[in-house]
Amino acid sequence: MAPGSKHVYVDANVFVEYFEAASPELKHLELLQALVERDFKLWLPTQTWSEFAKNRGAKLEAALVQLENQAKSPAIPVLVREFGASGSCVGS
Repeated sequence: MAPGSKHVYVDANVFVEYFEAASPELKHLELLQALVERDFKLWLPTQTWSEFAKNRGAKLEAALVQLENQAKSPAIPVLVREFGASGSCVGS
C-alpha cells in the first residue's frame, strides 16, 4: 500500500462476536466492511485467525441455544405488554 495508507486490525475476540446475530456488533461489521471497501487494509494475522477458528464454534452453539430457548418462550414486545386483555392501553 502507498505511504499514509490506513490499516485496520480486529482482535479475534471482537471478530468472533460478529456471530451473535442480535448483537450491536453487526453494525460494527458493516462499518468494517465499508472501511475495507474504501481502501483500508485489514490485517488478519495467523494467530487472530486461529483464535477465531477455535472460538467460533462455541459462539455458534451458544447462539443456537439462545434461538431454541427463544422459540420455546418467545418474548412479549414492550408495546404489546402495555395493552390489557380488552385491547385498550393499560393506564388509559
